[in-house]
Amino acid sequence: MSFRRDYLPLFSIELVDNDSGLPIAARFSPTGRCSKRMANHGLLFRKRNNMAEVYYSRNPWAESPVIGAISALTQFDFSIRLPDGFYQRYQADFAGLGLRHMHLQNRAADGSLRQTAVASLSQTALLGEQDGALIVSQHYQARMNLPIGASAIDIRAQFSETIVKSIAVTQVGSDTPVSVDFSGLPFGRYTLAPNNAPAQRLTVYFDDNLVGDGGHGLVAVFINQSQALAPAQGYRFVARVEPR
Repeated sequence: MSFRRDYLPLFSIELVDNDSGLPIAARFSPTGRCSKRMANHGLLFRKRNNMAEVYYSRNPWAESPVIGAISALTQFDFSIRLPDGFYQRYQADFAGLGLRHMHLQNRAADGSLRQTAVASLSQTALLGEQDGALIVSQHYQARMNLPIGASAIDIRAQFSETIVKSIAVTQVGSDTPVSVDFSGLPFGRYTLAPNNAPAQRLTVYFDDNLVGDGGHGLVAVFINQSQALAPAQGYRFVARVEPR
């Protein structure tokens, strides 16, 4: 069989100033895990001015042209590095909300996928509290406000109300230290909450590999169908931020 490799757009990622519509000089780079996953699916990452682009490969002479076709929900993670003074210019100040990292994704709050020609990376029109998470390691010392009567911290995975693990606590009060161990859980986004106050949630993203990479956050792009079904120009994933 003859072999030829063509590269076609799969998706791009941008952070955009909402007033001007212009891209912000954020830098995106695939995580180590993402680089391996892209290689498995024949994807090529390219940095562009203020954005990232990913291309898929195909052999037009093959019976199944797409190389490494995606057939199930697959996550591709990219670290974000923001320009100096970003939080002085824009309102997405997660540090002021008790969150220290962006966590953008093309999934809505109910878990549904945003996979259209142009799709938002934030939960609402502009970045907000729900678009942040604290990136933590497997063994994490949380500081939490525990109400009287709390006996455990319940851990829930993203998009689920099912408790996947509980951490017993022996003291309550404001700014209480809690030793959290994510052993046995897959990397990803979780919420921590007192067992008697489930609405009082702290959002974290557990991934040992991301803790020390120096990034300011993470973009998670989910694709659930073959690359051949992407728009001709690829999917465009955009997060908008409002100037102060």
